[in-house]
Amino acid sequence: MGWRYRKSINIFPGVKLNINKKSVGVTFGGKGAHYTINSKGTKTSSVGIPGTGLYYTDSIRKKKKEENIKSNLKNNNIISPKRKSRSSLIFFIFVCLVLAGFISSWGRQQNENALDENTLELPTHQPVSLSCTEVLNLTKHPIIYSDFEKAKNFYKEMGIDNVKVLTVPEYSNYQNKLKSFSDDNVLMYLLADSTSKKYIGELHINIYEAELYSQMNAAQAIDIIVSYLPTDFFVYYQKDSSYKYSLNNTDINICSFRLNDQGIEYHNGGHEEYSYYYSFKIFHHEDIHRWIILTSYEAYGGKGLEWINKYSEPWEIDLNKYSNLQ
Repeated sequence: MGWRYRKSINIFPGVKLNINKKSVGVTFGGKGAHYTINSKGTKTSSVGIPGTGLYYTDSIRKKKKEENIKSNLKNNNIISPKRKSRSSLIFFIFVCLVLAGFISSWGRQQNENALDENTLELPTHQPVSLSCTEVLNLTKHPIIYSDFEKAKNFYKEMGIDNVKVLTVPEYSNYQNKLKSFSDDNVLMYLLADSTSKKYIGELHINIYEAELYSQMNAAQAIDIIVSYLPTDFFVYYQKDSSYKYSLNNTDINICSFRLNDQGIEYHNGGHEEYSYYYSFKIFHHEDIHRWIILTSYEAYGGKGLEWINKYSEPWEIDLNKYSNLQ
C-alpha cells in the first residue's frame, strides 16, 4: 500500500484548488452542481439534489479521448483541428467568465462582512443622559457582593460614564491625579474586593449635583446605601454602633455592623464575600456643598470603642424598616 496525499484549498467562494500526488485540479460550483478539471485532462461534471444522496456524475478522461480520436481516424472520421481549437477556446472563455463571476461575488461578500463587523462594534445601547438621581435609582443596578465584571458591563452598555467600576489600585491611582476631592466629578465608584477581585466590595458616592445635594440628609444617605446592599444583608449582620461627630467643618455619621451567628455560619458555608465587619460612612462637607457616602470593611467604622465614647455622640438611627424589607 502506497502513501496518498490529497488537499483542497478554498481560493474563492465556489472555487477550490485540489492537490494530490499525481495531479492538480480546480473545482467550480457547490453542493448541487460542480465541475472539475485537472492537469491530467480529466473533466468531471456532477449534478445532484442536496440532502437526498441522488446525483449524476460524468467524467471524460484524456486517455478515453485519445482512444476516440484513434477510432475516428481509423474510421476516417477525422476531427477538424479548427473545431478542436474552437472548443478549447470556448472552454477557456467559459472558465474565465466563471472565475470572474466568483471573484466579483467574493469581493461583494468581503464588503458585506466588513460592514457587518463595523456594525457589531456599535454599542448595544446608545449612551443615555441621566441625572445623578436617575443613575442612583436605576433598576436592577449592581450591588455590594455582586459580580465585578458584570457590574462593569452594566454601566458600559448603558453608556453611563459618571460611574466607575474599578479595582482598589485603579481607584487609588485615579484619586492621586486629583488636586482635591472637590474636583472629583464621578458620581459613584464601585470597588472590587481587594483580595478576590471577583465581586464588588465597597462603594463611594459623591453627591454634588445641586438639586440632589439640597435634598440630602444622613437618613436619605442611608436609604441610598441600603439600595446597594444584598437583600439579605440585615439577615446576616447586626449593628455594632452608630455615632456622629464633626471635624473641620465636616459632619460625619458612621454606622457599623458585624456578622451575627447566622451570618458567620453563612460565611463559613462558602460565602466568603460576606465580610465579618461592614461600615457605612456619611460625610457632609457644607463648605464645598458635597455629601460623600462610603462603605468599608472596617470594624466600628475604623474607630476604637474608647475613641467613640470619648469624642463622638450617639447617632439614633432606626434600621427596623430596612430589616422588615429583607
